[in-house]
Amino acid sequence: MKRFLMISVLFITALFITACGQTENENADKNNNTAESEEQSNQTEEMENEENQDTEGDSNEQQSSIDADKEDINKKLEDIDYNEFELEVNYPNNKEYEAEIEYDNKQLTANLNNEFEDNNLNGKAAFDQLYPNVTKLTINKDTNKEQAVKEILDTFDLDREYLDFEVQLTLKDGTTIEYEDEKTSSS
Repeated sequence: MKRFLMISVLFITALFITACGQTENENADKNNNTAESEEQSNQTEEMENEENQDTEGDSNEQQSSIDADKEDINKKLEDIDYNEFELEVNYPNNKEYEAEIEYDNKQLTANLNNEFEDNNLNGKAAFDQLYPNVTKLTINKDTNKEQAVKEILDTFDLDREYLDFEVQLTLKDGTTIEYEDEKTSSS
């Protein structure tokens, strides 16, 4: 679980650094090429004005689609009993199944890494894949470890011959539930 959290933090940090780095490079380029930039800017403005007239309708349609997706996701999030769902199951031959949905401060994070199906999804695609299974879960603070492990393996159609199993759930009330199970190699 710690490795999973570390990978998530590193991924988010890399995205943040990449986004900031691009902005600084763009500003440096603009300052170095002022005269050239002005001429290109005038040409670009003319082209953009023409394109904007042609694509204004497309832009409105795209924004409507994004808004509809957000509404759809928000409705689906209401159906999930958890603000956070993190699952990591390790199997022999270095195979792994990792799934995460986290909704915090109106920000959705979703990741799915299924090495059995070479399936690595992020964002909305991961959420759409995980949502049907997570809504089926009935795990709460009174659920024992054996019941939780069985329910998750059944719901996600995962093999019972795992090496180790970790799940962390944060309920809507903020209560965090964790289950870990490790099998010995003789099992």
